[in-house]
Amino acid sequence: MKVLVVNQWPVNLGDRAMAHFMIRELIRNGIKNITISTGNPYYWSDLHNFAKTNIQFIPFGWSVCPKKPRPIGLLGKVWFHIKGIIYAKICIPLVQRALIRDICPWYIRFLCSKKYWDAVEWADLVISGGGHRFTTLLVPDVRTHSMFDITIALLRKKPVALWSQTIGPLEFTNNKNRDFIKKILLNNSQIVIRDEGSEKELKKLGVLMDHVSKTRDSVFGLFDTVSYTHLRAHETSLHLV
Repeated sequence: MKVLVVNQWPVNLGDRAMAHFMIRELIRNGIKNITISTGNPYYWSDLHNFAKTNIQFIPFGWSVCPKKPRPIGLLGKVWFHIKGIIYAKICIPLVQRALIRDICPWYIRFLCSKKYWDAVEWADLVISGGGHRFTTLLVPDVRTHSMFDITIALLRKKPVALWSQTIGPLEFTNNKNRDFIKKILLNNSQIVIRDEGSEKELKKLGVLMDHVSKTRDSVFGLFDTVSYTHLRAHETSLHLV
């Protein structure tokens, strides 16, 4: 089986811990063909824990992230901002309409990065790593790169699993955006939540619970693979080993 893990921010320590847990558990279950979709593959160059495993790192489908962590200058920043607006105002509405209509028009291919498109085609299973992805607390109507990338996988008719997720709170500005997020949640093969509040939010949204199960936050699964270096009495450094 070939697995694509999506929505991983490389500079977010929680995402790195989640990715480490998922890679380890996939390997334990005999799955070694793993691709990680991340904001900047450069930041994963220090991942040496799984040298014997075929792990590839690719950019997001929402391809507005810089390829290297270097100063991009004023023009680069302006272009980066313009690309972000294009994705938010044009690309997300297009994939939103396609998903609600349950079609995948030819032009969808050209809205995302080629590497991500090819990785979705290659994958037998797509997993969105846990976190607080489905909430309007940070971005109105959850119009984010995470929703864009998950939608691309759903439009390609790939089985998608949401792992160790927190859902909500969700407050939408209009019914179209609400229906979009509901459609994403309904179309996922499996939703695994990590708190009781998420179950309430799903029921409030009208999502059936037949494909929803519960787990704990995945960082608790790293208890046997971490070492602690005490810096001061109130300060601790955590290392994955």
